Amino acid sequence: AVLLGPDTGARAWQDWLDVYLPFSAMMRLHAVTHHVYLGVSRKNFNNHSALDGGIPEITWYAEHVRKLAPGAQVWAGENGPAAGGDDGTCGKTSICGTYASAMWYADELGLRSRHGFAQHQRQDLIGGHYGLVDSPDSRRALSATQPLVLRPDFWINFMWKRTIGTNVHNITTSNKMVRAYAFSGNPPSHFPAAE
Repeated sequence: AVLLGPDTGARAWQDWLDVYLPFSAMMRLHAVTHHVYLGVSRKNFNNHSALDGGIPEITWYAEHVRKLAPGAQVWAGENGPAAGGDDGTCGKTSICGTYASAMWYADELGLRSRHGFAQHQRQDLIGGHYGLVDSPDSRRALSATQPLVLRPDFWINFMWKRTIGTNVHNITTSNKMVRAYAFSGNPPSHFPAAE
């Protein structure tokens, strides 16, 4: 078992970390999670300013955790493009379940990796328009006989896990419209080797 937390975001998270993390050394804290919704929508998913909007918070968060809890990893906790949609249910202007969301998600994985985040928990696997997978009728739970709908973000996650190595390189580009990330090494092995 490992100890994770706190999952901070939105309300007084800086104060919360300042009070909590100094005590974490006694608890052998494994990771601290960052709970955030960047606010990416159909109107700004391909706007570099919107995608860069979270960089100051991501940078500060990772540096602060390393300073106050040096042995703890930094994870993205509950995370999504825009507060579960504009109305909490992936409303009309949300990118949930669309190819625009895949653009944000791929960038989010690269950006957080570059800033030292060791894990990324996506909100959520299944349910509503927000999940990575769903049933054709998203108003009810997935049953054993229903087909599975694989949303665009599922494929970003699928390819990431199978192709991206664990060594993160810090590369930059002078063109604000180009998102550039570099990795090397083998992807982590999640499955036992075949005999």
